[in-house]
Amino acid sequence: MLKNVEQQVETSWQNVVSSVTSMVGSLFQKNQFCDVIFRVGAAGQMEDIKAHRNLLASRSPVFAAMFYGPVAEQKEIIELVDCDPDIFKLILEFIYRDSSDGINQDSIIEMYRLADKYDIGPLKKLCAQKVKDCISMEKLGEFLELNDLYDDEVIDQHCSDFLACNAWKLSQKEEYFINLSLEHLTSIWQHDTNPEGANKLPETDIYNGAVM
Repeated sequence: MLKNVEQQVETSWQNVVSSVTSMVGSLFQKNQFCDVIFRVGAAGQMEDIKAHRNLLASRSPVFAAMFYGPVAEQKEIIELVDCDPDIFKLILEFIYRDSSDGINQDSIIEMYRLADKYDIGPLKKLCAQKVKDCISMEKLGEFLELNDLYDDEVIDQHCSDFLACNAWKLSQKEEYFINLSLEHLTSIWQHDTNPEGANKLPETDIYNGAVM
């Protein structure tokens, strides 16, 4: 009997992990010793995601206040209706593993928003830096709006750099500018330094398309 117990101990995951980092990642992956459940998503599409209060509190002042502050949340299940479950999992992947693999063109804006909401500074900074890799003519408007909300110097610089190189291209297709605000259109016109103006749509057409 004792031998069987010793074999179980020897092969347990706790004896396989090689560092504190991998241990913390295993806690998340295996959902062991969790003490809080986040019920994430819109009504009818919620998903339960388990986590550890102390680990979340160690990476986020907001979670620290939520779990250990003067009005700490005592409920085992916490509902987050303003968040997509898949995005929240990516946030936890960063908290537990320092993983940024999930930051891409589809997830970056929502990840930035949640990093700001929960005051996860390193993730917010990383998302801002990765805007450079994710920005495109199709996504420019969304990043401009993101910067309007958060006034992030890094995002602002990436948007300005992109406009400096691509403003003249943006004015060639209505689909690129139709949903942009007049303020953003004005910024594009200011950056439009294409010397030839090849295939550029008339500014009156751009204006009319924007206000329709």
